[in-house]
Amino acid sequence: MKSWKRGRLLGSGSFGQVFLCCDMETGKEYAMKQVHIFSKNSQHCSRVLSALREEINILKEGVKHPHIVQYFGCQDDGVVFSILMEYMPGGSVKDQIKQYGPLTERNTISYTKQVLLGLEYLHKKSIVHRDVKGANILRDNEGNVKLSDFGASKRLQTISNSIMQTQTGTIYYMSPELLDGNGYGRKTDIWSLGCSVVEMLTGHPPWHQLENFAAIFKIVTSDEPGYSLPDSVSKQARDFVSECFTRSLERRPTSSQLLYHSFVTRAQFEFDGT
Repeated sequence: MKSWKRGRLLGSGSFGQVFLCCDMETGKEYAMKQVHIFSKNSQHCSRVLSALREEINILKEGVKHPHIVQYFGCQDDGVVFSILMEYMPGGSVKDQIKQYGPLTERNTISYTKQVLLGLEYLHKKSIVHRDVKGANILRDNEGNVKLSDFGASKRLQTISNSIMQTQTGTIYYMSPELLDGNGYGRKTDIWSLGCSVVEMLTGHPPWHQLENFAAIFKIVTSDEPGYSLPDSVSKQARDFVSECFTRSLERRPTSSQLLYHSFVTRAQFEFDGT
């Protein structure tokens, strides 16, 4: 990466920082995720590197879709581990909400459909994202979004073995089956998508006002998540979210099924003048 120059900080997270960078030979800009490696023998560093390599392995295995952030390469110089990714200049949906407030239903429908298309693609490749949330839905400047951050993703070993163990993700977006130790599958992402739609429409995921342990208890034991959608939100949107929050894995819809839900397929003219 000799021709690259690092620019401004785009964001920080538990797995390091993301910077804007430029290929000085072509002038093209990219996003570079970087983690400083203090000691590869430390438990924390080992977990971080494992997550980064998991992300790289998934992205290298032919994961290419219009609604998934593209991977371009990586470098480990012994001090810093870097992943070169597609740059999304609009930041995240979480950033958009923080700056402008909750989204309109029309905007939410557009983003939700695009995320569903990305999830459908991943699920058909037996990949579970496991951390779908506003912070991991990135935007360009034209209303398009893409799923990012595959550090929590896992490939399902077989179709029949579609429930895996381990808890990874962000508490408020996690499904009850994941939190109560029953593992996860493709439909874990559907629950998280429901939380993300609530976030888009209200500014926050369900149970956001609770501390982590209290939120875990509520998610695992409550019949329905704690959230309240604005009065202006349509019946179709309420039904879509309710479908995502179906506690039974057998009855919770798939990403492919949700692409045909009336919330997602509503005609554009319904929003003209609103």
